[in-house]
Amino acid sequence: MREIKYRGKRVDNKEWVYGLPQYLTEYAKDFKEVDGIQCNTSRELYDIIPGTVGVFVGLEDSNGVAIYEGDRFCTDDNDGSYYLVEYDKDICGFTVALYSYLIYTNECGVEEFGTHIECVDRNVCSVKDIIDLVIIGNIHE
Repeated sequence: MREIKYRGKRVDNKEWVYGLPQYLTEYAKDFKEVDGIQCNTSRELYDIIPGTVGVFVGLEDSNGVAIYEGDRFCTDDNDGSYYLVEYDKDICGFTVALYSYLIYTNECGVEEFGTHIECVDRNVCSVKDIIDLVIIGNIHE
């Protein structure tokens, strides 16, 4: 059976809390934005920053760390690019996108890296294809 769990960053100290989602305020009345999480271990209810909520994808990285939506993995390119675990509503599941500095041709015809990272390819692979890699962070850190 699949383990269902969530995590989100607490409002008061920005630490991650793990547990079940709660809809606490009028802001969340349409059940589209989770704004609380009931902790799995203490059963305490914490206010969380709504945009930081991620769902456990059911897999672990090569260090045994649980993978959540929004987690970033390093690529082998050492150029600042990374893989990002995202939910794709078209396939009703989690997928991996590649984010990197875009290469463009300047006015002199020379290729250069851009100044910020952008998504260059959605649905690069499945999450199972990157479990040999290590989580390097999350988009909310």
